[in-house]
Amino acid sequence: MLVDAWMHLHDVSRTRDVLLGHLIEAGRLRPALHPTADGGCRPSAAIDVDPATSRLVRADGTLDPAVHLIGIPLEDLRGDTVISPMPGADATMLRETDAVSRSALAVLARRRGA
Repeated sequence: MLVDAWMHLHDVSRTRDVLLGHLIEAGRLRPALHPTADGGCRPSAAIDVDPATSRLVRADGTLDPAVHLIGIPLEDLRGDTVISPMPGADATMLRETDAVSRSALAVLARRRGA
């Protein structure tokens, strides 16, 4: 399933988006963390995803079994996710969509027992 949603504000800690709100309440996502100068971490505006697959990282640190996220909500985490790719460029958006496609196909294959 593909969900394409308009996002007015991509700060996960202040979102009023109903879908994101439900995912937060269900513990299916958490804010990404940025390292701080003192060796700690602080929450970012972005949603935490697995760097290799873009699957959501749940509140408990495990990966969601199927939900992937790319684009605008990750701008604070990855950068260049809201800009359309230029021809011949190795755009972040295209690398993200390639990784998600591979991961989604792997999820489907596991579910079908292939």
